[in-house]
Amino acid sequence: AERRRSQPVDVPVAEVRDHGSTVELTELVASLPVEHREVLVLCGMLGYDYDTAAQVLDVPVGTVRSRLSRARQRMAARLEPPLGDSESA
Repeated sequence: AERRRSQPVDVPVAEVRDHGSTVELTELVASLPVEHREVLVLCGMLGYDYDTAAQVLDVPVGTVRSRLSRARQRMAARLEPPLGDSESA
């Protein structure tokens, strides 16, 4: 069966570059719980669609969706500057 691909993770490249190196991004992904890391790699980095990732992981499609959502939320939260660190306009 042919693997279908989904869209990459919704983290703007400029935002990632502003927050550090590829090594830091790798560490950020590595810091995620394994369940979140698996779906992030399969769907976000390798481009698998939800159905294919669900088959690979032997979990329901809804589980893939929720894990990917949580992984994205955790990464976005860690990429945001802490309160008080942003400059005022």
